[in-house]
Amino acid sequence: MPSDIPKRLIEIAFPLKQTSISSVKEKYGPRGHISGFHLWPARRPLAACRAALVATLLTDSGDPIERKIILEKLGGEVKTREKKKKDTEGIVQSEQEEYTEGGILHWGRESGPDLDWFRKKIHTAYNGQAPKVLDPFARGGYTVRGHAFGM
Repeated sequence: MPSDIPKRLIEIAFPLKQTSISSVKEKYGPRGHISGFHLWPARRPLAACRAALVATLLTDSGDPIERKIILEKLGGEVKTREKKKKDTEGIVQSEQEEYTEGGILHWGRESGPDLDWFRKKIHTAYNGQAPKVLDPFARGGYTVRGHAFGM
């Protein structure tokens, strides 16, 4: 394979922890959402799909600062909070829970300035032409109009 081909972001860096946290949260969707009525056995979380597609479409610049900015816009920042829950005996237990703040992976962040920023970045990377992207992962009734992120 020629060495002059630029490496994709997914080959160099990937927001794995943020993707995992957002994917687990998304598994059943928001409480009361229609997606929780019937769980598709082979459906992949959109958070993981979106992260993999963005990281595959964008090339790595080689600049660690720019890479960090892209990964934060993609996955957000991992934070912790205290979560209280009752055990089987009714005793309230306190535990630390990790969550993401920011980024485009978490359920409900399908639009906004960060996603628009990625759309522009992808358009620029492909000379103003939005690349055609098939839906290799999600399928549980979700579509992106046959283009990367509905471009």
